[in-house]
Amino acid sequence: MKLILSGTKSYGAETMTVTYADPDNDNGSPREQTTRYNQDFSWQVEIDSFVQDIILNRPIKSGCSDDALKTMELVYKIYQSDLEWAKKYNI
Repeated sequence: MKLILSGTKSYGAETMTVTYADPDNDNGSPREQTTRYNQDFSWQVEIDSFVQDIILNRPIKSGCSDDALKTMELVYKIYQSDLEWAKKYNI
């Protein structure tokens, strides 16, 4: 699983809760396990994968120019969706 923590932590603690429901035995109170993510290894994992793709002459799996274009197109659509902002910046 890849997780990217927000650099500012402005969204609060980043956690994932897994619920283990056993309706026949848990009396409506399933067991939960919450994991808190304090470190962000996502960039290192992505860089390591990229380097291995180059060393082993494999196709790039993520972070290719097509991904960048799709991201920019999505950002542009988001900007266009705010009519006041789009008008102000002539989008």
